[in-house]
Amino acid sequence: MRRHARGLTLIELLIAAAIFAVVGVMAYQALFSLLESREGTQRAADRLAAVQYAVFRMTDDLRQLADRPVRSQVPREGLPLFTPDDGERVLAFTRGGRPNPAGQARGSLARVHWAVEDGRLLRYLLPWPDTLPGQAPQRRVLLERVQAVELRFLAGDDRWRERWPPLEVPVDAAGLPRAVELTLVLEDWGEVIRLLPLPAADGGTGAGAG
Repeated sequence: MRRHARGLTLIELLIAAAIFAVVGVMAYQALFSLLESREGTQRAADRLAAVQYAVFRMTDDLRQLADRPVRSQVPREGLPLFTPDDGERVLAFTRGGRPNPAGQARGSLARVHWAVEDGRLLRYLLPWPDTLPGQAPQRRVLLERVQAVELRFLAGDDRWRERWPPLEVPVDAAGLPRAVELTLVLEDWGEVIRLLPLPAADGGTGAGAG
């Protein structure tokens, strides 16, 4: 006697389709979570690299600080290092050690300005300390999502100052601080703090007068 093969009923097909649908949704969710986690990890790695580069760039600038004033109609702004009062620039100074791989006829000194504008940390570089009128600085964005850059300066009397030169010290006797405490205030990370001795400082004898 021949036996007829039994096919799937409509209910069984619906159950199988539902199982496949559930498995597909679970697989999609797992894949989406994996991709989202990977993107988050990449964003965190990119942010870390950006913060590390900005800190490196700023610390390298300070380590190359040169005790060389510049020509300026405002005596304070001609100092080798000073904190501006314009609301955006946070520090201006002369630095040395500028590489010259092409062997151009120029010195190794430059004038650097740091500024915080619209949540971005900017670095302005004037290729010559005594800049000619109308010469535009080289502008570079170092870091995004920056709330502030805070600085403190260790004077020759071992006291910390919030600005340089200190208000009680004559401009012509300011000298250089012995160290700088650099604090980056970031929207996502909070504070990143670095303490840097300044090899170009002469002990900041002028700052100890107060």
